[in-house]
Amino acid sequence: MLDTGTVAAIGGVLLAAAILYALIMNRRRSAGQVHRTEEATKDLYERVDHEDKITDPDPKTN
Repeated sequence: MLDTGTVAAIGGVLLAAAILYALIMNRRRSAGQVHRTEEATKDLYERVDHEDKITDPDPKTN
C-alpha cells in the first residue's frame, strides 16, 4: 500500500504536469483561434445577459 505522503506527492506531480501541458497548449494558439474564443465568450455573455433580463427584469430600470 502507498502511504498518504506518497499519494500526495504523486498527485502534486500529476497536477503540475497537467498545468504545464495546458500552458504549453495555450501558447500555441494562433491569433485567429484567440479571436474566435474571445468572440464566442462575448456572444455567450450577451445571450446570458439577455436571457436574465427577460426572466428576471430589474424593476429599477422600468
